Amino acid sequence: MVIAIIGMLVALLLPAVQQARESARRTQCGNNLRQLGVAGQNFHAAHDHFPASWVDGDDRIAWGISLLPFIEQQAVSDPWDEKKSWWEGRNGELAGLPLSVYKCPTSASPETYEYEEPDRPKVYGTNDYKGCDGAQGDDPAVAHWNLTGWQRGVVSHDYIGAKRITDGLSNTLLFVESTGGNELYGVGGAPHPKRPTIWYPADGGWVGRALSGASPVKYGQYMNVAMCTVNCSNAYDYGPYSFHPGLAQAILCDGAVMTLHESIDPTVLAALYAYQDGQFISDR
Repeated sequence: MVIAIIGMLVALLLPAVQQARESARRTQCGNNLRQLGVAGQNFHAAHDHFPASWVDGDDRIAWGISLLPFIEQQAVSDPWDEKKSWWEGRNGELAGLPLSVYKCPTSASPETYEYEEPDRPKVYGTNDYKGCDGAQGDDPAVAHWNLTGWQRGVVSHDYIGAKRITDGLSNTLLFVESTGGNELYGVGGAPHPKRPTIWYPADGGWVGRALSGASPVKYGQYMNVAMCTVNCSNAYDYGPYSFHPGLAQAILCDGAVMTLHESIDPTVLAALYAYQDGQFISDR
């Protein structure tokens, strides 16, 4: 009888304990985003633009590398050779270091992952966050925009300064959660329906492109869902993806942490990704 009562109490308490642990993990994840937001703003103050990735196809440029001096990682940034690619010489060794600010504790990804490819490092430090690269202007979800082509985000293949963000810093995303590592996931944490692992060796690491985009209908068609918004896929250039139940977190250009629910209006998500689409909070 006593054992049965104890078992019942444990069963009642376990969900509460799990929720408390997830709440703590989510808070830490949000704190990481705040640090990245401050780092992005300090980078802008130093360079008059936000960090970017692969500008003109140059793989030596990645926002995760550029922010190292601004997230108190001088031990990594000082020996880093900016004249070489992430996979050359000492850079290849540094690329395998796990950095806690790039790791969300809720994420299923390990601190480091391995990817076998000739003449490339084998181990990579994971990055569970991505820069916001923009939105597809002619996606059917945003047909009312009357725009065509890719509408750029703040962290893209170009250097974007605050003066160009006509939608406003408080209306534009800077970074979002997106589970890193070697594994690709689909809706609900299930394996990706078409590809189990990342396309490019560094795509799950802080030395990689680490970019996220929004195209709700077109990405949804590829993922076999009606709309691909939050927690649809962690593949390169897809939207926010986390293992927090029902949501993912993000940081706006003004430094405010934002919760993005899986039920978000796809047009709102797309508008948050693009910095000059003309869609403002009052318009949503």
